[in-house]
Amino acid sequence: MGVIRELFSASLELLNRMSPYLLFGLLASGAVRGFLRPGVVARHLGGRGMLQSLKATLFGIPLPLCSCGVLPAAQTLRREGAGKGAVISFLVSTPSTGVDSILATWGMLGGLFAFFRVLVAFLAGLLGGLLGNLLPDSPPPPGAGNCVPGPPGGRGVRAFARETFRYSFRVLLGDMGGWLLLGVLIGGLIAVLVPEGSMGRYLGTGLPAMLAMFVLGIPMYICSSGSIPIAASLMLKGLSPGAALVFLMAGPVTNTAGLLVIVRELGKGAALVVLAAALAASLAGGLLLETVWDAWGGMLPADHAGHGEDPARWLGWFCSAVILGGILFNFFLSRRSKS
Repeated sequence: MGVIRELFSASLELLNRMSPYLLFGLLASGAVRGFLRPGVVARHLGGRGMLQSLKATLFGIPLPLCSCGVLPAAQTLRREGAGKGAVISFLVSTPSTGVDSILATWGMLGGLFAFFRVLVAFLAGLLGGLLGNLLPDSPPPPGAGNCVPGPPGGRGVRAFARETFRYSFRVLLGDMGGWLLLGVLIGGLIAVLVPEGSMGRYLGTGLPAMLAMFVLGIPMYICSSGSIPIAASLMLKGLSPGAALVFLMAGPVTNTAGLLVIVRELGKGAALVVLAAALAASLAGGLLLETVWDAWGGMLPADHAGHGEDPARWLGWFCSAVILGGILFNFFLSRRSKS
């Protein structure tokens, strides 16, 4: 019972630390989605070339689409005439970030880490587009994509607010809630069971540790926000910042299920491009992050946690309660719809 109590306490502490940033990010994501819906994005990315890849990368970074939601959106882009380069840029840059995960990364790992996460996503998107434009570009398959349509009806403030809350708490939290809880529980297990400093002793630093974390991330199917507590716990056990950055990139972007869909839609060459772009950008970003981490004041995740009787700690409890309530609501609603 003691281990279970420690696991519960460590997992809840992780959730409390990231929940205020995550909750704000969910609301911001709902608002962003109202302006940058996938159908609108598709109209801007028709055609081929590096300009379209750049636009796809810039569109993809703030969009609140996880590794599962980005696939139908990319199908829509392809079916509406976007070239392989632009679609690959979108596939690489979108699931690794998002307004919610950027803010949660800032809260858990600091501003320097959040900046590098966005930088790596941007570089990976551009590199993926550059390599993707070299692939033979067959005509896109006919028919409309399967992306979730945009909000129906009016454009007033009330309708916009209603759609923002609906997308934030029903669609986005419904998609990511289970993976978020899984990430928090894995992070709690690492905090309780993994000995202090063991990650540094076994994996070391530099390229070997980064390559190991990239390989570990490929089979994992976890969203960009759910991977944050895992990375934070690993860093507290001695994992280098660069290796943690590589893990945050690899899990959401290169998971096995997503790669299989990419092979079906765009071919094996496109899947290899996605892997190559994610690997090259994350390794380059990881090496650069480790170079500047100490010089620029990088801090371990523990340095961002509340201490003692911090009066702001109640905010973490409140935001965690809202997020957990939303996850439970979505769970029971989905069970009810199936019955």
